[in-house]
Amino acid sequence: MGLFSDMRGGQFRPGPGVDKPPPVSGFRRFWFIFVNHFGKLIMANLLFLLFCIPVVTIPASLCGLNMVCSQLMKSGKCFLLQDFLDGFRRRFFAKTLLGMPFCVFIGGTVLLYIAEMRSAGFYAAAVISCYLFLTACRFFTGINSIKENETPSRLFLRAFLLCLTRRSTLRLAPALLIAALFTAFYISLLPVMIILGMSLIVLISMAALPDSNQ
Repeated sequence: MGLFSDMRGGQFRPGPGVDKPPPVSGFRRFWFIFVNHFGKLIMANLLFLLFCIPVVTIPASLCGLNMVCSQLMKSGKCFLLQDFLDGFRRRFFAKTLLGMPFCVFIGGTVLLYIAEMRSAGFYAAAVISCYLFLTACRFFTGINSIKENETPSRLFLRAFLLCLTRRSTLRLAPALLIAALFTAFYISLLPVMIILGMSLIVLISMAALPDSNQ
């Protein structure tokens, strides 16, 4: 009877214990995707690291990872490699030009931390890096879905302004905290960062900014 049930569409019914629709946005949606698509998040993270090897492609690789996470957040499914490459290639030069300042400054601050160069300049750079991290979250989560009448440069400037004026930026605190933990405990958490780190940060950023997934 199970075979005939599947032929009549029974395969689309909720599984045991599922009696309501899944959450559609926010951190509940993040948890739903994290639990049900853990393997895809790992594969997306490994793709991100692979495409970062030329270094200059880091911003475009972040956009590819954002595209995969965006598809999972919106529809609960994705074509992993196809979606990653689509996000990677679309507006490649604009993404690289506008995204590289984030990566250089934040990456430089992390290297100063690892090298234990804790001067006054480092602490100033750390504060600036926190702000740049928040603006980078807004920029990279929105770059793949900008409207036709909006340019990447306008989104770049708008990301800076939104992080100065909107209290909703505080919702990004969990993503910033996780990034800080990966930096502070970079030795013990390195395996987690390699396997899942950036996928986790990007997915939490998208949960914090549901408007970017519309």
